[in-house]
Amino acid sequence: MGSPAKFMMLKSTGLIDGKAMLHTQEITASDSDTIARVHALSWQDSYRGILRDSYLDGPIFEERLALWEKRLLEPASGDMGFLALSETIPVGFIFACAGHDIHRGTFLDNLHVLPEERGKGIGKKLLRALTSSLISKGYEEGIYLWVFEDNYRTRKFYERLGANVIERVVIDAPGGGKVAEWLYAWESLNHLHTALAD
Repeated sequence: MGSPAKFMMLKSTGLIDGKAMLHTQEITASDSDTIARVHALSWQDSYRGILRDSYLDGPIFEERLALWEKRLLEPASGDMGFLALSETIPVGFIFACAGHDIHRGTFLDNLHVLPEERGKGIGKKLLRALTSSLISKGYEEGIYLWVFEDNYRTRKFYERLGANVIERVVIDAPGGGKVAEWLYAWESLNHLHTALAD
């Protein structure tokens, strides 16, 4: 067993037993560049073969940056989100609009983790941060999101957390063409929050 001094040194640098400590913090207007970079890298990896290569290989960072600068400087009612950081390095983010739909509740618009950081529980930690915040603010209704049909990894992730598969639609894809997506939903925030504790 390591000495107390050694443990304190590791703790102060965010490392315990060689593993980076992960924490979340609320997104602010100053995070637009960070979020845009994570967003673009995630899309370029996850949506390869779903969206056109010409779009994914184009100025997608600049497009995402313009979107997030506007969105964070002029937030809509109910907008909220969290960054996940490994020590001080951003590795993912989540963004939602609380109480967006009168029937389905909160709209989960974004959940992205850097490709090399997936499989480490970061997505679940971000979802826990979001659901905890929503519940503490008095939101009790459900939560929903849309997932591209061919994004099988993400669909399985939400299905393991108990999401109901509601409907399929075909939409105009970013960058051109058509793409199918599925609506996933939980009847209540507590259902998802409880699933995240398992």
